[in-house]
Amino acid sequence: MLEPGSPPPTAVARPTAARWHGVRVEERRFGAGELQEGSVPGHLLVVNVASPARVESRWSGDPAPVEMVLLPGHFAFYPAGSRRRTSWLDGATTVLVEIAPELVAGRQGPGDGRRAARPLLNHQDPFVLHLAMALRDLALDGRAEAAAYGETLGVVLAGYLAGRHALPALGTPARAAALPGWLVRVVDYVGSHLEREIALHDLAREAGASVFHFAHQFRRQTGLSPHQYVLRRRVERALSLLSDPDRPVGDVALACGFANQSHFSDTFRRVIGLTPTGYRRAIERRDPRTLRE
Repeated sequence: MLEPGSPPPTAVARPTAARWHGVRVEERRFGAGELQEGSVPGHLLVVNVASPARVESRWSGDPAPVEMVLLPGHFAFYPAGSRRRTSWLDGATTVLVEIAPELVAGRQGPGDGRRAARPLLNHQDPFVLHLAMALRDLALDGRAEAAAYGETLGVVLAGYLAGRHALPALGTPARAAALPGWLVRVVDYVGSHLEREIALHDLAREAGASVFHFAHQFRRQTGLSPHQYVLRRRVERALSLLSDPDRPVGDVALACGFANQSHFSDTFRRVIGLTPTGYRRAIERRDPRTLRE
């Protein structure tokens, strides 16, 4: 019996998987008695999308395994490099999302990279569930634009898990320090000017290059066009500001550089799958039914 708000059971007739820049999504069926052992280079989210399943999990540093019942819509999350041993005592259908640490490199604050990372087991969060299912649907889509949305949702998911569930920032200081100087200047410029229009020639000026050369090198370094990157940063800031229930949506739109509230709502819904108001309801009430607008 599924809990209210849980995702519907899915029959996996064929593998559903996609690999985008820094994000890998897979819908996978685990058989009873199946064992997984080792570590993954990226942050790994495992969402149960079918019936309850008993799971025995053990990670490095703990003397004994933890047995749990992973309920429909609940998830486990393993930070990058976590050594784990997972035994599936029942069959389960899951959505796996692996996020490369460098996808959000350089976003952490002072000291974030030094905090200890611990896995999360059997957690529930309607927004995490919504993003995981949206990524699964994009993996099925197959269109070229699905990749851009998938990468954006992956970074949103990583940032949300880091902030909402008190995980260490999902980035690596070493990678951030290795970024080219021109790219650091561009990233800093975007972060400092999100509330206003950001033109391509402004970013090229910060990089000290022609518009054509800058756009080419930026995509080569990040896997995104400058426009996609700026949009991603605007949406990330909006996600943070919307957590304040007293801040009007129109004010959030202006603070994130959108022309008006209508433009903000249309863009936000296209990227996240919810209106700004719907997202705010979901994180405030944590009720999966609010995800069904």
